[in-house]
Amino acid sequence: MYKLDPLEDDYSAQAAVERRRTAEAARKSRIFNTRSRVMGVDLNTLEQQVEERQLQRAAERHREKAFEHLRMSHDRALLQQDREEEEGRCALNSDLAQYWATHQRVEDSRDADLKCNQQGVSKFTIPEAELGPSSMQVFLGEDAKANHRRREQIEKAKRDLQAQKQDAEKARMKEKHIEQTETLRERRRQEEGQSLAEIGHMMTCDMLTECPEAAERGPGRVLTERWRGMTPQQLSTIHREREAQRLQQQKQREAERAREVAWDLQQEYLDRKLYTNKPSGEYFDQFNTTSR
Repeated sequence: MYKLDPLEDDYSAQAAVERRRTAEAARKSRIFNTRSRVMGVDLNTLEQQVEERQLQRAAERHREKAFEHLRMSHDRALLQQDREEEEGRCALNSDLAQYWATHQRVEDSRDADLKCNQQGVSKFTIPEAELGPSSMQVFLGEDAKANHRRREQIEKAKRDLQAQKQDAEKARMKEKHIEQTETLRERRRQEEGQSLAEIGHMMTCDMLTECPEAAERGPGRVLTERWRGMTPQQLSTIHREREAQRLQQQKQREAERAREVAWDLQQEYLDRKLYTNKPSGEYFDQFNTTSR
């Protein structure tokens, strides 16, 4: 058989007593704390928490807006840099094409007659209107300015294409900016709606409004963790019942006093008027004095 250690039993009993004392002290603190027992919640703390959450969300929205502005500024800077680089390349190509057209023309080369199909076309500086048929310089069907006109058309097409690209880029950036603005506005609207819904839920929830129906579990039974005390109607009913009980007890006491007074009067009547000839001691002593 096992031998029990008395010291271990004492420690267990002492620990059990300490646990009961701690539980009793906690229970007294909950019962005698009027604020926790009657109100059940610290409204100031809740309002402070809601305000802190709103400030935190406002700071987050401000930070997101700052990041958005910074990103848009970077985008504009990158677009400006791309535009400047593109303009620089176009200017370089234009200068290069102008240099080629001015100093390295195909028409001035040795093989101009073969490459440009200008057989017999001489280079002259006299205006065409001053040359007559006998000059043998200009013939019907020749177009000496065709290359120059073609280069001008190519340059014009390049400029038009560049302008179209810039217009398309501006339209894309504008559309992107509008889309981002709408997204931010929609996100802000959703956050405000969620915040208002959360505040409305907190202000109308059963915990703050102390709705008595939320604590009802059945006839005469309630959920202790949700019950916030009796309602004014219930307290009024209890006061009316107590008042009715008090009046009934008062009537019972008055009836009992009336019975006592009637009994005293009857006893007084019997003692003073009906039982006037009281037997003496000699009357009782004569009994059991003989065998008869």
